[in-house]
Amino acid sequence: MATTSSKHPVLTVLGLSIDEAFESRDAVMRLLEETRLLAGFPKTLELFTARYPAARTHPLLTLGLPLEQSLRTLRERGREGPVLLLCNGDPLFFGLGAKLRNVFQPDDLRIIPSPSSVQLACARLSIQNHDIRPLSLHGRDDLSRLDEALAQNEKIALLLDERHSPSFVAGYLREHGAHHYAMHVFTDLGSENEHYEHHMPDSPMPHPGGPALALLLPTRERRPVFGLPNDFFSPDYATALPVRGSAVALLSLSPTHVLWDIGAGSGAFSFDAAVLLSRGRVYAVEERKERAERIRKRAQLLQAATVHTVHGRAPECLETLPDPDAIFLGGGLMEEGETLLRALTARLRPGGILVAAIVLLESLGKALNFCRTEGVQWDLHEIQISSSRPLAGDRHMKASNPVFLLRIQKHSLPAHSGK
Repeated sequence: MATTSSKHPVLTVLGLSIDEAFESRDAVMRLLEETRLLAGFPKTLELFTARYPAARTHPLLTLGLPLEQSLRTLRERGREGPVLLLCNGDPLFFGLGAKLRNVFQPDDLRIIPSPSSVQLACARLSIQNHDIRPLSLHGRDDLSRLDEALAQNEKIALLLDERHSPSFVAGYLREHGAHHYAMHVFTDLGSENEHYEHHMPDSPMPHPGGPALALLLPTRERRPVFGLPNDFFSPDYATALPVRGSAVALLSLSPTHVLWDIGAGSGAFSFDAAVLLSRGRVYAVEERKERAERIRKRAQLLQAATVHTVHGRAPECLETLPDPDAIFLGGGLMEEGETLLRALTARLRPGGILVAAIVLLESLGKALNFCRTEGVQWDLHEIQISSSRPLAGDRHMKASNPVFLLRIQKHSLPAHSGK
């Protein structure tokens, strides 16, 4: 534990080691000698003064809520002399570090970390921690980052709270088809009450809940597949594989994009796109209940954690979804073609792209009329596919019906290249 500095900081932040074996008592005593005021949350101050009785002679400042007000008070008291702020583990690991940067100048801070809970848990299991993705579920409703990590089959460290318990996580893994993840659950790391459990998501979960750390480690490799054969999606109709590939290319997808697949049918396009959207989200929107349920089950089977099934009719069911960067319209324009296109493009983010797969000429006419009326930037591509079929002991090429791919890009200043 290094404590030397060329400049005396206003505030020294000391991360107390959860396990005393990692703590240098001599270094801590030197910090106490140069400190005028001790600060921290009640339990942390209680732990520190029990571990270092000499600290009881120092004035104490107990942090409370609202935290921002406590930190401003801390800054004011720091003008009177050096302050030692006590935290647990690494203050920059889901700790106070980031909030302190909003109140103190960088030159006024000195941060001395101890091993984080993730480091200690990995040490207990004798596994490397450099490739583990740490995530905190404390007070969070948006679990999209967990979805991303599951979709990429990553090693994950989860900081849990009362609501997001080990049982909750096990259920979430089952729901996303991640049955192959081993769960290593730790509570009270480094204390005399330290407890460890090992489970698979399908096994009973006796852990009662509460703050805990769960290491989720995949037990096998998983490689997402781009371009699954149409037979995989039987009995539902799936957009022909070459058409899906062309449509994906026309959407110019980036890993963090949000995609709507409208009229998802079998979900084939959604699963192709999800391979590219490794840190994004795919919403497979399907009106027919039985098809939507099959998409959900296929997402579990394929462990496509970033694919979210939406049962409903567009555009009515889209209100609560995040605005998309890309839209694939593969379920037909239906009778309200122009109305639907107008509603979808209105939700597209600036620069976003919509690709519609169209077979019927009347639907194509409606779509082109929308493009000309609205003055959007558009391009049209015709996909004509011939595939080999058995014939007379050999094979011949049989043509399929042509498919038109209409590409619309949204800009702040409307322009189009289709005239």
